[in-house]
Amino acid sequence: MRVFRNPIILAILGLVLLFSAMPAAGQGTPVATPAPEAAWLDGPLASWNQPGRPIPTAPDVEGNTDPRCADQERPAETEQDTALIAKGWHLFLPYQRGWDVTLVWGLAGYDGMCRPWGYQVFVFVGTSFAGTISPGPMFLRTDGAADTANLWSRDRVSAEFRRYTPQDPLCCPSSSTSIEYTIDRTTNGPVLNPVKPEQ
Repeated sequence: MRVFRNPIILAILGLVLLFSAMPAAGQGTPVATPAPEAAWLDGPLASWNQPGRPIPTAPDVEGNTDPRCADQERPAETEQDTALIAKGWHLFLPYQRGWDVTLVWGLAGYDGMCRPWGYQVFVFVGTSFAGTISPGPMFLRTDGAADTANLWSRDRVSAEFRRYTPQDPLCCPSSSTSIEYTIDRTTNGPVLNPVKPEQ
């Protein structure tokens, strides 16, 4: 039997086998891309909240519409909940309340795994909206997404945000940034202001 040994054909076949053995783009462990929206965490903190500002409307996000995602939502219980729903937000996680201050989590949609997509944490004093913990909606598993938010006293809130490097897998950010907030009660209404925690 004659064996065909054309070196050019053999070289091409070798390259085909080499590239077919390599993982396709997008396979393997995905890594994070730091979001430009998280830049506010790195510089001097200027408050985006203003006294008397209305509750922002939930953004129109393209997300997962599977009705099973809504199973994690909680029903409205408070006036603050009802006000958020009227603005298009969906409630999730327990709310925190004390000292006439209420902290509520709201989301606009879900990603492919039913994780919060376009979410925010809202702070109220009484029924008056005081502000949000982030300048804009957040997206889970992205740089600058909040993992926790806590009410500590009548004038103090804190939150912790994910910080990724380009090498970090989406599951595991290598760092975080903690921000503290004061609640100032002005003549024009309450306002939530971010401050860097003391080192």
